Formats: sequence, C-alpha cells, structure tokens
Amino acid sequence: MFRLDRNKTGSCPRAFAGARWCRGPVLVAACAALVACEEVPTSPELEIGPSLAYTAFPAGRIVYAREGDIWVMNSDEEGSDKEPLTNTPELEGDPALSADGRWVAYSRDGAIWRMSVNGLWQQEVFSGFGAAFQPAWSPDGTRIAFTFQASNSSNLDVYEIDPDGGNLTFPAADPQASEHSPTYNPANDSLTYVYDGHIVGGGAPGVYGSAPAWNPQGTMLAYHRAWISMHDNQQVYVVSHEDVKEYSNPTRVSANGHDETDPTWSPDGNKIAFQRQVYPWPGGSAGDADIWWMEAYAWRTLGRLAGGALEPASRTPSWATCGAVRFMPC
Repeated sequence: MFRLDRNKTGSCPRAFAGARWCRGPVLVAACAALVACEEVPTSPELEIGPSLAYTAFPAGRIVYAREGDIWVMNSDEEGSDKEPLTNTPELEGDPALSADGRWVAYSRDGAIWRMSVNGLWQQEVFSGFGAAFQPAWSPDGTRIAFTFQASNSSNLDVYEIDPDGGNLTFPAADPQASEHSPTYNPANDSLTYVYDGHIVGGGAPGVYGSAPAWNPQGTMLAYHRAWISMHDNQQVYVVSHEDVKEYSNPTRVSANGHDETDPTWSPDGNKIAFQRQVYPWPGGSAGDADIWWMEAYAWRTLGRLAGGALEPASRTPSWATCGAVRFMPC
C-alpha cells in the first residue's frame, strides 16, 4: 500500500462488521468458470465464515457509483438485482472491474482503493497530497493506472501502481501538460490516456476527447467529447484503432439534448453502457445522471439501466468482461 500523507490500513465495509454478511446476498462478478469459495480474497484479520453456495449468471455485471457508494447490477433490460458493494461514510466513485472479474478498483475520498468483488475486503492502494481518481486495471491485472492531481498543482498526471500499493511509476508525466483518463488496450496491454486534450497510446489515433474505452478486441475506441464546440453537450463517439480502416474517422453514436459520457463496452463488444446527464430544459442546470445502454454498430439506444425518477443518480458504469457469480450464505 503506497501512502504519502495518511496511515490507513485495509478495512471491511461496515455491512460486514459483526458477521453481518449473513443477513443477505453478496454479489460477486467473476469469470464464467466458477471460482471456488476458498479463492475469494480475505483480509488477514478476517475470516469470511461458513461455506458459500454459488450460481452462475450468463451475462457480465455492471458496477457503478450511486449516492457515494459502489453498486452492482445485471446487464439486462431492467438493470435488475441492484445492490451496494460498499456502505461507508466516505465519498466513493470511479469503479473499475479487473479483467478477471475478481477485483474492483475505485476512488475513495481522494485515494485509490481496491476491494474483492463480493465487497467483503477493501484495501487502500494509494493516497497522496492531492486527489487520486479514475483507476483502470491492466488486462493482466498486475497494474492499476489512475489520475492524480497534486494539491499544489493545476495539472493532472497519470500514475501506475501495483495492486498491493508497490512500484509506483509515472509513465506519462509531463510538467507542461495534463494527462488523465487512463485505460488499457486489451489487444496489446499498452496504456491509453488523454494527453493535452487528445487520446493517445495503445493505437489510439490522437482524437480529441475524454474517457477512452477500448472494445474487448482492442480494435475500436469509444470516448466522449463536445459535439461541435466546447460549449455543446458531450456525446459518445467511436473511432477505430489506427491500423483499422473501418470507422477511421470519429463517428458520433449518441445524439440528444443531454450530456452522454463515460462509455464502457459489453464483454462481447456488442453493446455500450454510458452515463446520461439529464437537462430538464434547454439551457437549464443539470439534473440527475442515469446509466443507459446502446447497441453497438447499429448505434441504437436500448433504454435506461439505472437512475430515473424512482432511483438516485447513477454514474460512471464499468462492465465486467466475463460472467458473473452470486455468492449466497449457506
């Protein structure tokens, strides 16, 4: 665990205190091949308890931020089985699932944390004199990239670190420019990020935009940017890898009077989930954020997964890249 100014230790969510995990189901994203119960990571100070039964879900899961906590839901038409993974007084957001579906990296009060995908074990990975956010896992799960803004600087920098908090590096540090929104291309394991307003690295063609996300094949990049000028609504665009001719020009795939941002691809690459910030009227202030999804290549919006009039604001989705498992107390 890497710290610059704090001395926290790994902790469990309050919902686990006093073996309260027995009171209800705990959701876990994991690969379609079922993970044995004893492989669920635990804190050195913590025993999970009696054996767990499990059932496989056919589709990937989506983790997202809601009311300052990290939540998970099914990737079906209703966004069903919404449940929290965390329940803490701290502000948490920017969840990112590891490629094997076993870990979630996220931001908590300006630090980077990770937790097991059942939510039972949490550990601080990095904290410093400033704010750390936008974590992203490398495809092999051995590194976490994130954005950091030092308290004495207006620039943003991209850092990389091991999941246990060791081996901090600065792959994109440039004192004259800002870098942010890191991600990885799963086809070549290389880092992609926003440098001075343009998406670079990993085969990205240097387009203007933010929040880049590669499809599972590493051939297509989704991102968001203002439609025409910086004062316009943010919309989702796609562009192909620099070596792929199809979609070599940026193509806008969302279009309405609201901000649509933070795209994330489904495990099969056929859908994109994204955040929609609703504006109640033209020129009005932003309303609640919802999570929607669209059909890739047809670019047809399919509907809302989370948020709306009956739910709190839901933000920054991240899609599991493999199947899902629900762990239940026996």
